[in-house]
Amino acid sequence: MQIIREHPELKTFIGLDVDPKAHYLASLKLQNAIEEETGPELHVIATNFKHLKSTLHQLGLAEQGVDGILMDLGMSSMQVGVYFIVFG
Repeated sequence: MQIIREHPELKTFIGLDVDPKAHYLASLKLQNAIEEETGPELHVIATNFKHLKSTLHQLGLAEQGVDGILMDLGMSSMQVGVYFIVFG
């Protein structure tokens, strides 16, 4: 959310997450962080990062490309908690 707040020049924000719970929670936070009139166009999609290229095609953004990518590839505390509940 801080990236969106600190960079008002952003025109489009695309968020990808394969974890359904993380996707849902991130969607809510991002929608609350973005002012509809001045904020970037928001796309939050439940998919894996490996589908970035096809996602950009689906959104009609593949030709213009992207200016930057920030990826969080680590495990979240939610996932670790689930691991210990299921397997611990």
